[in-house]
Amino acid sequence: MSKKIIWEEDIKIKSYHIDKKGRLSIPSILSFIQEIAGNHAIHLGYGYSEMKKLNMVWMLSRLKLKVFDLPLWLEEIKIKTWIAGVKKFFTRRDFEFFKNDKRSILIVTEWILFDFKNQRLIPVNKLESRENLIVDKYVIQDEPEKLKKIEKPDKVDEYSVKYSDIDILGHMNNKEYARIVLDTYPLNWIENNDIDIIEINFKNQALIHEKLLIYTVEEEKSFFHQILKPDGKISALLKIIWK
Repeated sequence: MSKKIIWEEDIKIKSYHIDKKGRLSIPSILSFIQEIAGNHAIHLGYGYSEMKKLNMVWMLSRLKLKVFDLPLWLEEIKIKTWIAGVKKFFTRRDFEFFKNDKRSILIVTEWILFDFKNQRLIPVNKLESRENLIVDKYVIQDEPEKLKKIEKPDKVDEYSVKYSDIDILGHMNNKEYARIVLDTYPLNWIENNDIDIIEINFKNQALIHEKLLIYTVEEEKSFFHQILKPDGKISALLKIIWK
């Protein structure tokens, strides 16, 4: 059977996918891309079970998400994804969300290949050649930005990692980083502003029962966030631009 280098899935937006405004939530978007990337990886022979046998796992390193028109409850959307490039330690995977045949959300992601036995990065070129799986198409020309560390926050919030935050790898799931940061915003801000762009750099895994600090710096409608572990290491950096 020939391999599908562009993977497509159709999804109907359900009540547990939406926020207070009745629109697809950011954590749900991040859940969708994890699931669909995993399904495509399985199809290509690089899925979780196959990689686990080799003591390897794919881990999301960075992402950039651009919102045009968030889908509403009960609407049907189509999501497309493909491998858009390969570097020594990174694989770029792009996503397009379609609503009524128009592009609704665009996402660029970068994934690393991690040796969980020896706790180190593995060059992606250690795998069999993937050149024939690459699609020469970028949804966003720019790659996810390397975000800067926050030295002096305007505001500090706290969060304790719970069992429900943890995924199969034993650390806080990618979507939860966005959730706990968005939960620090006042309700009136969320209700009166819309997200334009989100960027996330995932740095060090947050573990169950860890007490995290969330630093925030505001620059007009651009907000910068830093999630710190108890040992002072940065767990994630986020940039959110509102419109």
